[in-house]
Amino acid sequence: MGQLNDRTQQLFFSLLPSLTNLISLSIDSLCGKDILPFDLPKLQKLIFGSCENIDWIKNFSRIETIEYTINHFCEKKNKLIWPLIIKNLKIVFLVDTDYSLILDSLVHLSQLITLEIYEMRVGKVPLNGQRWEDLIRSSFPLLKTFKFYFIFRSLTSQKLKRLVASYSTPFYIKEKQWFVYCNIFANSKNNRYGKLSIFYTLPYPMKTLTIYKNSFKKTISNLSINNHLNIYTNIKTLIFENYIKPNHDFNKTKIINLVINTQFESIYWLHALTKLEQLHIDHFGFISMEQFQILLDNTPYLYSLSLRKSQLIKLTDNWNDVHICNHLSQKIRVLKLHSYKNPLECLNRHELERILSIFETKCEYLSLGLQTTTNTIDYTLSRMSALNYLHIFVREKFRLPITKTLTMEWLEKQQAQFNNSNCIIINNIHGNYFWL
Repeated sequence: MGQLNDRTQQLFFSLLPSLTNLISLSIDSLCGKDILPFDLPKLQKLIFGSCENIDWIKNFSRIETIEYTINHFCEKKNKLIWPLIIKNLKIVFLVDTDYSLILDSLVHLSQLITLEIYEMRVGKVPLNGQRWEDLIRSSFPLLKTFKFYFIFRSLTSQKLKRLVASYSTPFYIKEKQWFVYCNIFANSKNNRYGKLSIFYTLPYPMKTLTIYKNSFKKTISNLSINNHLNIYTNIKTLIFENYIKPNHDFNKTKIINLVINTQFESIYWLHALTKLEQLHIDHFGFISMEQFQILLDNTPYLYSLSLRKSQLIKLTDNWNDVHICNHLSQKIRVLKLHSYKNPLECLNRHELERILSIFETKCEYLSLGLQTTTNTIDYTLSRMSALNYLHIFVREKFRLPITKTLTMEWLEKQQAQFNNSNCIIINNIHGNYFWL
């Protein structure tokens, strides 16, 4: 389920108790203030976003897994009440939350096997490790996995060392073998907070890692230098905001999605990119033709490319590099030319012809900006034999009256392949959308 407004939520929760065979439920966002507790006798997994009003879940009698995102604030709560039988609990903070409120609410969850706590905004300093150790010893006899991630305004080196030391007792290191890492860095895009610290369990628990200025120059950890734990094994998306070369921590990392917003040299990262599927080159991203070719030569699973038109022209040597163009023609099924609201990034007819000559046989998803609708949209549809989805943005002053041109009747007259029963055309201020 998506986000529920008041009326939809009332209707949904009036019907939900009757779904007695429901095993799994996911709701993006709701407010639990006026929801009364009820039971879903077969429900085992619940994923939901909410305020701190979660009393309505306390009677779930078979629930094993809860993933709870605190995504908005309604009123101050003195306690949170969970079903006592849950085994796996994941809590994500998107708003300011009292960590002690969370910690105190967990005391009676003696069946917990997995506990995950993630702070996704710049928040408070994490709780001292001794408090977690005391709670785990006294309340969670079955706990096997403890993961967390906190981001906060950086403390002095001494205070950070004391924080890491509180998670370095024999209980953490020897008994549980739970290790932590603390990175100190400067956010190059947003200096609102100055230096920030990220404090997390190992291996790095998130699927996305952003590399900021000095991300790996200042670190504090309780991990022995002789311990070859692969720190970044969980990462699927790597966002480059600052240029670095990889260290041994990335030896077994397999990146699926790569976002480049600075200089990038593929040659140093090839071992981590063999499973790469999606490449996004952002506005300030830069990769040379040579490094781009190296990347294409070593990424057999790459199928999605997102970049500016001007970047694509440079990377193909104005469409003249046969090796790179052949790679793109064979690999790319999703092409997104972004920044199209900049008139310089919109394609003229000649540029459109060159691009389509490269991507016409394999590309299934195409998004781009055009300088005119005259002999361009129809030309695109007729050339792209594998196309399933097309998004076209045309600058407003060049747009033809869409009610007269881009209709199903208009589409039927074009030399384009589409499914009559499923085809959809949407025209709005953001462009023209075709599901073929």
